[in-house]
Amino acid sequence: MTIQYKILRMDETGYRFNFDYDYQSLDKNRIVFQFAHTFDTKEETGEISVEVQTVLGDENEVMLAEQRVRATFAVNPYSEVVKRQDKDGMTSSAPMLIDTFVNVVIGGLRGMLTKNLKGTPLEGCVIPLISMDVVRKMITSKE
Repeated sequence: MTIQYKILRMDETGYRFNFDYDYQSLDKNRIVFQFAHTFDTKEETGEISVEVQTVLGDENEVMLAEQRVRATFAVNPYSEVVKRQDKDGMTSSAPMLIDTFVNVVIGGLRGMLTKNLKGTPLEGCVIPLISMDVVRKMITSKE
C-alpha cells in the first residue's frame, strides 16, 4: 500500500505562563514536563489532526507554563490508514505514520515553547528529546 500525506497546517492552540510564581527560588534542573495528546479525524476530508500539550511544573507540580500545538495532516488513502475512530481513540494500519505525525507536532511544540519562553524566567528551558518508545507508550493503549 502506498500512502501519501502532507501537513496542511500547524497552529499554536494555547499558551499560558504563571506570572505569580516566585522564580527566584526555582531550580530549573527540577522542572517537570507533563504531556497530553488528542487525535481527531475527518473522514470526509481525509484528515488526521494531532494536538500535543505540555505543562511545565516545579517539583510540587505547580504549573509554570503550558503550551499546546495542533497539526492537521491530509492522508490518502484515508480509509486504509484509519481503521476506527471513536470516543476511545483511533486504530490505524500505519502506526509508523502516526509516529511521524506525533514527532512533527512535538517538534513544533518544542519550537513554539522556546519562542514563548524567551525573555521570561524560564528562558532556556526546552522540552527534552524523547525516545519514540516513550512517545509510543504515551499515544497507544492496549485493546
